[in-house]
Amino acid sequence: MHILNQNLKLIHSPEEKSQADQQDIALESSNLILSLDRLNQNQESALITVTQSGHSGRIYVNRGEIVRANFRALEGIAALKKMAGLLEADTTIHVTEVQETSDHRVDTNTILSQLKTFFSAQHQLLQECGSPQERLWLQDPESLEIFSSTDINRQILELCRKGETLHQLLMIMNQDNLEILVHVKELIQKQMLAAESLQELPEREPPKKSTFSRILRRMRKIFKKSHQRKSREEEALLVKSEQQSPPEHQKKLPELHTGVSELDSGTREKIRLYFKGKSL
Repeated sequence: MHILNQNLKLIHSPEEKSQADQQDIALESSNLILSLDRLNQNQESALITVTQSGHSGRIYVNRGEIVRANFRALEGIAALKKMAGLLEADTTIHVTEVQETSDHRVDTNTILSQLKTFFSAQHQLLQECGSPQERLWLQDPESLEIFSSTDINRQILELCRKGETLHQLLMIMNQDNLEILVHVKELIQKQMLAAESLQELPEREPPKKSTFSRILRRMRKIFKKSHQRKSREEEALLVKSEQQSPPEHQKKLPELHTGVSELDSGTREKIRLYFKGKSL
């Protein structure tokens, strides 16, 4: 059996602490219904507080009889069912005398029988609807127009626009939990709702680089461009210099021009004879 209330605290009032039998009240399960059943059997008086996600309710038990219950705007058996059906509630039982009375007295054994039947039916429907912890998502916003603004189906779809778990749906909505679960099941079958695990996963975006990485990348680009620009400038200057300056073999031409290769034959003969005479 699914455990409804995760945290159960038993706090005795000062006058009750001296009674060993009161201190040893056996609340063997965190199931609120079993706790109420045990209080009824032991004819104990207690104030029970049930809280989940900021929503809270109270149950007043006078000598084992449930005399009053409220949860938000809900009263009586409707409030009891809502609190018993909460899946992640924090329940505190404060054993103390209760002065509350009921204008419409209902036999506690009858109430407990109804709660047990309700709990069993809810557990079955939860298994048919999937995991209570998994988010349900609206599949097509246009499907909202099928239902009127007061229709429970539309309320469920609206709450599931951005994803919602059954835990939260059962807590937020004031309708009977069984009614909510029946409609959720139908909406899933009609593919107006889908569990998160059945949603198409969006394409993963590439991870964003840090600011430092972006700055470093920009600096590299700047230096690269600067280096390329400098190389181009140097290359242009070299080409310009080559265009303006004659080649090396042309630079040596003036020396050749002063050589004997450009003298006429007569002059060369005179020079030869001059040097020949010198040598004699």
